[in-house]
Amino acid sequence: MGITIHYRFMIRNRETVMEVLGKTKELAQKLGMRIVQDKETYLLIHPHPNSETVSLNFCKWKDVRKIKDWDYCKETMNDYEKVISDEEFVCSSFTKTQYAGCKTHILVAEMLRKIAARCSLSHIYDEAGYYETGNAKKASVNFDKSTEMISKMAAMLKEAFGSENVYCSIDNLKE
Repeated sequence: MGITIHYRFMIRNRETVMEVLGKTKELAQKLGMRIVQDKETYLLIHPHPNSETVSLNFCKWKDVRKIKDWDYCKETMNDYEKVISDEEFVCSSFTKTQYAGCKTHILVAEMLRKIAARCSLSHIYDEAGYYETGNAKKASVNFDKSTEMISKMAAMLKEAFGSENVYCSIDNLKE
């Protein structure tokens, strides 16, 4: 529960994937984000101690399609199956930024915008509404509403089960 930003990308070839990930790594480091993992076509970025990681795992579509079990990337990229060739690289994931705050959320959204600009196909859905509008004030209002809703739900759970029995991340929210 909490504000999340969802992203899907397609890049036509390995060279462009490597270039995009290299530039993204540089940007993330400039923004003070921690690089957790850096492999050939995979970059894992931790934007903030209270945020989920940004996982940029680019795989060939033919390899993603072959996965037998349920797979998030396969499931979400199926919408675009008619326009993706087997040799193109795809990446699909999401990052919850609610507990890191609106400023971190905006940094992640802008980093994703730079990635999207270099992709052949991209789709980003921002639950705070910042990515689509560029409106930081609107995103902040949405963060406040989400925080209030989560706080109310946590209070009801604490009342029902005892505050010593309920832990809620929102209680430690610091921007």
